Order: sequence, then C-alpha cells, then structure tokens
Amino acid sequence: MSSTTTELLRGELERLFDVEQMRELCREYLGIEPADAPASGGKGAFARTVVERCAKDDATDALVDAIFALRRDADPKLRVAVAERPTAELAPGTSIGPYKIARKLGEGGVGIVYLAEEGTEQVAIKVVREAYCGDRRAVRRFLTAARIAKTVRVPGVVRVLAVGEIEGGRPYVAMEFVDGTSLASRIAKTGPLHYAEARPIVRSLLETLAEVRERGLVHGDV
Repeated sequence: MSSTTTELLRGELERLFDVEQMRELCREYLGIEPADAPASGGKGAFARTVVERCAKDDATDALVDAIFALRRDADPKLRVAVAERPTAELAPGTSIGPYKIARKLGEGGVGIVYLAEEGTEQVAIKVVREAYCGDRRAVRRFLTAARIAKTVRVPGVVRVLAVGEIEGGRPYVAMEFVDGTSLASRIAKTGPLHYAEARPIVRSLLETLAEVRERGLVHGDV
C-alpha cells in the first residue's frame, strides 16, 4: 500500500473517530482486539497502528467498509485510493523459474503480463495481482486450472509452458509468446472488420472455445 493511501486512511480514522471509537471499530467490525493495536502516542499513532495492522492482514478493504458503515461523511476518495492501490511491478532482470523478465507487455484487471526470456526463447508470463492472492483456496484453484491448461494442445490456443508462484504467493503462468496486434488496434487503424473478414475469425474462435470446453475448461474473459 502506498504512503499516500496509508496517510489518507490514517487521517480519516483520526478525523472521524476518537480512540475509544476506533477500539470499538477494531473489536466489532474487524475482529481485532484493542490489545492487538495498542494506543501509544495519542489518536494519530493509534490510527496508524490500525492501518498498518490491516495492511499486514490483507484487511484494508474491510477497514474501508467499516469506516463507511459507521460514518457516511467519510471521504469518497478512500474507496478510490484503496481500489487503485498499485501492485509492485517486476523489474527487468527478475528471475521467475528459468525465465528472466525483459519488459512489461501489458496489464488487465487481474494480472500483469511480461515478456521474459530463457536463452533465445521468448515467453509471456502473467503474474496475478496481490489483491487477488489473499484467498489461498482461489489461488490453488487458479493454479490447478493453469496446470490443466498446460496439457491442452488445441490449435488457436497458446501453449502453457510453466505454472508456479513467485515470492509472496502470487501465482504466475508462463505461456508461448505470440507477437501480433490486438483486435482493438486493428479496428483503430482500419475501422470495423467487414463481415467477410470477421466471419472466419469468429468461427475459428468459437471452434477453439468449444474444444477447450470439451477439456473441462472455461475461458473466464469471454
């Protein structure tokens, strides 16, 4: 969590609650006994302790929910700041298994995709954001689905090469790298596709999805 978000949370706790009210928030809404977040140095220090404890326990979103449940005059920027808190990106040269990160390719709501190399081979590695790694049951299901996908050999589907977790428990999937352009970029350059051009592309996509479905997998973004 960035220092800006930390200070915003601390400031709102200090503005909206006194120490006893923060103790009650901890006990009744967060399940943290006041003894776990002792007040030392006044209201500001207590608020900081609560924020740091919640960050450590992956309970920052729960803290924001509790603040808004108790105080409707809480700053709306809280939800925005917490929702947009960044995931640390992997620096070029970082090792993931046998691969070394070369550069960032792009990102989505769930993860960040990097170009990585193993000798002369280039691969694409998707690393899931920290915000989605708190539920270990979900992480294990994600890894199992990726391992199943590794066994799939279907034309039109990139090959999954490796599956694992990096430090901090964030899962990753290393895939065959296919250099090309996105449909959005293609449309931006030349406009909408003509039916005659789009039809074989859509048919190929549907046939590929059907084959993947036969293997017991569902594409979560379609």
